[in-house]
Amino acid sequence: MDRAAGGRSTVRTIFRSECRVVPVTTMATVGCPAQVFEFRIVADGFLPRMVRNIVGALVEIGQGRRGVDWIDELVAARDRRVGPPPASARGLMLWRVGFEDDPIEDW
Repeated sequence: MDRAAGGRSTVRTIFRSECRVVPVTTMATVGCPAQVFEFRIVADGFLPRMVRNIVGALVEIGQGRRGVDWIDELVAARDRRVGPPPASARGLMLWRVGFEDDPIEDW
């Protein structure tokens, strides 16, 4: 269904996602944890708690509680209730809003 035409759909397309460790040399002085991760997700839209659910699942895998292939099962289930709790909203921020003519490569 075309969202631009006023349709309501829960389908979103993720164009890019990446994770990196952020250097904490300056952040350690303000009480941040020893290791900080930055997740960037570029999509055509976001659903409530979508990013928090994605990050919660990635944390499960990163901490070895789930295997990498589990993410495929989670997506195929199409049911948030079978996944882990969402990651905390603390530290979550909207970094940039783009429009149709903005090249994704610049994100």
